[in-house]
Amino acid sequence: MFVNNAGRSVTPENYGKVWNRAKAELWPTGHQLAATNPYDLRHSAATAMLRAHVPLPEVARRLGHSVDILLRVYAGVFDDEVERSNSFIDAEFARQAVRR
Repeated sequence: MFVNNAGRSVTPENYGKVWNRAKAELWPTGHQLAATNPYDLRHSAATAMLRAHVPLPEVARRLGHSVDILLRVYAGVFDDEVERSNSFIDAEFARQAVRR
């Protein structure tokens, strides 16, 4: 995604310099994202995928996680989903009651 001044891939030795240069070009001082780090972007991507209801195994694959690790790290994304989850459960119970 990012390259160094010589156009080569980022390495552990030059990662910080490359990130800071790219970030400064994208988001100058004072921009709301100027203090962003790669982990913030990763977390935002994970949260967006989970909120978009991408299947958990696919989100985990894209992040290089197991589903177990994904849920341990990102379980908080679902904290405000109680009402929506309850509506799914209620709908399923209603569907089963109609079938009987």
